[in-house]
Amino acid sequence: MDWRTPQPQPIGIIDSGAGGDRLRRVLQSYLPQELFLSVSDKENFPYGNKSCGFLFARTAKQIERLRELDCKVIILGCGTLSALVFPEVQSLTRIPILDMITPVAKWLSLGSDVVGIIGTQNTIASEKWERQLQLKQGRFYTCACPELATAIERGVSGEQLRQVIRQQTLSLPKVDYLLLGCTHYPRAWADFKKVFSTTYLIDPALFLVAELGRTLKEVNYVLNRS
Repeated sequence: MDWRTPQPQPIGIIDSGAGGDRLRRVLQSYLPQELFLSVSDKENFPYGNKSCGFLFARTAKQIERLRELDCKVIILGCGTLSALVFPEVQSLTRIPILDMITPVAKWLSLGSDVVGIIGTQNTIASEKWERQLQLKQGRFYTCACPELATAIERGVSGEQLRQVIRQQTLSLPKVDYLLLGCTHYPRAWADFKKVFSTTYLIDPALFLVAELGRTLKEVNYVLNRS
């Protein structure tokens, strides 16, 4: 059977807010034959200032919920979770778990470009992006944006949001690429393009599409044979 044949088991996405909803829509647009479930822990938003222990416990609870819903793949659709509790949570289940960082490190191709990486306070402090991308050419600069995800989650828009973006990224030098290391950030894509008009924006969701497709090829093959 064709691995692209729709399967009854859904794909689960874990996030703390609206970033997961946007990620689900992107993945659904590329894989319309699949069913996606987004589990948002909005009562504990934001994750960017929470401890590793707290995030591990919350993620474990969400993984168990998605396991009970018979998900065949689970995605940590959150930059902070990807940086702080992946791969530790992989030991909690035999279900394949994907994160937002590994696919970018695997598929991103760079020359001698200057790359800026923005994310939550926890994500940037973890230095996970630098470690994952250390074998790539290019220079990397990181910048924590502790208030940006909250502004996007609350629906701040227009010039008010663009001012938040400018203030939160003041420490970045001029870069060729800007990697949006929180799944909330691409929701403000048009505003980022206005602030960083000459910079190429990187959306990790597009790299996740490639990795998810590879994973589904294996998972659906097994399911079709069972």
